[in-house]
Amino acid sequence: MNTLLLISDQPTAPPLLAGLVEDLGLRLQVETDPRALFQFPDIRRIDLVFIIVRPDEPMGWNILQLVAQTIAIAHLPLVAVGEHLSDQDRVRAFQLGAVECLSLDLPIEELRVRVRLLTSAKERLDQIVDQSVQAILVARQLRQSVSKIDEELRLARRLQMDFLPRTMPEIGRTRFAARLYPAGWVAGDFYDVFRLDERHVGFYIADAVGHGVPAALLTIFVKHSLQTKRIVGRSYELIPPGEALALFNADLISADLHQSPFISMVYCVIDVETGVMNYARAGHPRPLLLEGQTAPRELPGDGPLLGVMSNAVFEPAEYKFEPGQRLLLYTDGVERCQNDGIIGTEAFLQVAARENQAGREVYLQTLLDAVLRPRDNDPIADDVTMLAMDFMA
Repeated sequence: MNTLLLISDQPTAPPLLAGLVEDLGLRLQVETDPRALFQFPDIRRIDLVFIIVRPDEPMGWNILQLVAQTIAIAHLPLVAVGEHLSDQDRVRAFQLGAVECLSLDLPIEELRVRVRLLTSAKERLDQIVDQSVQAILVARQLRQSVSKIDEELRLARRLQMDFLPRTMPEIGRTRFAARLYPAGWVAGDFYDVFRLDERHVGFYIADAVGHGVPAALLTIFVKHSLQTKRIVGRSYELIPPGEALALFNADLISADLHQSPFISMVYCVIDVETGVMNYARAGHPRPLLLEGQTAPRELPGDGPLLGVMSNAVFEPAEYKFEPGQRLLLYTDGVERCQNDGIIGTEAFLQVAARENQAGREVYLQTLLDAVLRPRDNDPIADDVTMLAMDFMA
């Protein structure tokens, strides 16, 4: 039952008001002390607060102002009620905080409609408040869930970074450096540099289609599935890059993963003494050969994406490095690069040539900065990875 609280200097309600409330099926509680408003166990059980005011008696008006200031946060409709209230009295009531001013001189039917509208408005307000509280609780739960997901993604990022080389091997005349910048918490790009034997170093760069967690899981598959050596009796032989990619492609397809597990990759094996590099390419941007500040030269070699065709052939290729030459492998995230009004891979190639005299670490950081440089609030939409190898004199 709706409860109407009447604050008056009299212990009983005016007969007209009492009868009106009873006709509407409402419960009327009369209090002479306004402090009684705050003695309810739940103030929301009150639907309306009536305060008796009289034109020439300041007490009722003072109480109206005091209660209006106090219950504003509770969103309780406050109604001034009196007899012979003039237009000036009504304006005064609204100025002091009342949402309605009822003169008991009005026709009974009009009073009944106004009170009914006020109680229904309070019911709707309570529903809105309940919905708001529920929305706040849901938002709090969502924040907790997002916080948990963020923590799990941070852990996933740390784990993925642990799979990357912590130090680059320095064998013979080869020196390496790399940069990986994920578009999200985890990356679909991956690289590795590893010693195969006393004269050979293997290295690759890979890019799983897409980015985020599904692509990041594929990079772990690359790490564990790429076959680089074959045991022959008591010795071993290095698996040529083209054959290694074919074996990996067969494993990827036989895994029968539900989401499209397509991966681009370049795998290289270099003889650190002679500078002869054997490599194969699987749908990845071609390796770049840099010397001085001349335009980079793309090394040839073709092959389809990994995970597409079971009988795919990856063309074997070879290049012999000369001292002072640099090899640069990269993923297509560099297409975000901008230089002198030019955007895309062409801009990246310009920066790659211009900055080539810098040491490996500085060189790759300069290239990464050029790719990540803010441009019209354009977000990083793809992972960016680069791997450089210098062949020393």
